[in-house]
Amino acid sequence: MMDASHLAAFLLPVIAISMIPGPDTLYVLNRSISQGRRAGLAAALGSANGVFGHITLSVVGFSALLMASRLGFLIVKVAGAAYLVYLGIRLLLKAAHVSGEHKLPHDPLSKVWLQGVLTNILNPKVAVFFLAFIPQFIDSHRGHISMQFLTLGVIFDAIGTSWLCFVALAAGHLSRWFATHPSAVTLQSRLTGLIFLMFAAKLALT
Repeated sequence: MMDASHLAAFLLPVIAISMIPGPDTLYVLNRSISQGRRAGLAAALGSANGVFGHITLSVVGFSALLMASRLGFLIVKVAGAAYLVYLGIRLLLKAAHVSGEHKLPHDPLSKVWLQGVLTNILNPKVAVFFLAFIPQFIDSHRGHISMQFLTLGVIFDAIGTSWLCFVALAAGHLSRWFATHPSAVTLQSRLTGLIFLMFAAKLALT
């Protein structure tokens, strides 16, 4: 078992990392503002499921194999960048639609959740993070290594999900105001779409 000081050493950077804005935070924020708190929470849960997918793959060793394969890593990286480009373009097109129709387009919560999953599962940097960060807190003298990795990964996912749910709930209060201000929705969608395209470029070029 991990002692209190060891756990604190793990929790502090995890909390800080979870609060750094990334594609998942941006996606949850956009969904909450444009579609309300339920959509934001669905996006947050989807993101959490995507992270847990990386945790599971890391535990079984698949992520390690992927990182060892330059071709495999490249394929996942290109797929992740392409998906962010898709999201960015979709938001830009939605901005034009909102501007023309003066109403908010809504997606089914199942689709919102799935896009949240893909936002994280197709980001190889998440896999790199788990393989670089979590092993620093694993002690071979404290029990089964895979179980330690899984435990720390679940803790990380729980903290990140809590933060994303907070973002969803806080931003959800703005959804009614945005619903009556279509020009603000258009601007928000355009800015978010452009930022997603920037994330895609950064992922593809690093």
